[in-house]
Amino acid sequence: MDLAFWRDLSLIYLLIGPIIVTLLVMAVLYFAVRGMMVVNRKVGEGFRRLQHYSGMMHAQTKRVSDIAATPLVRIYGAAARAQTVVRDLTPGRAAAETTSKERS
Repeated sequence: MDLAFWRDLSLIYLLIGPIIVTLLVMAVLYFAVRGMMVVNRKVGEGFRRLQHYSGMMHAQTKRVSDIAATPLVRIYGAAARAQTVVRDLTPGRAAAETTSKERS
């Protein structure tokens, strides 16, 4: 029994542990992927149905919020118009604002 024999034996001994761990991890990952494929197949239709209902809820929410916000936007626009008209009709104030805008 020479040194080369003991070298080979120690390499085999040192590599057995990592090889076993690697094989175990590969087996766990293999079964995890297989399990996820089964789960994906079983819940796929449910997720598609949920996505459909979620899209319907989004469309309805957008429609209702647009209906609710339209009067507020119109009122705000009318108030801004009225404020602009009053500001433009106020004597002396419009000229001062125009002069300050020209300087900037």
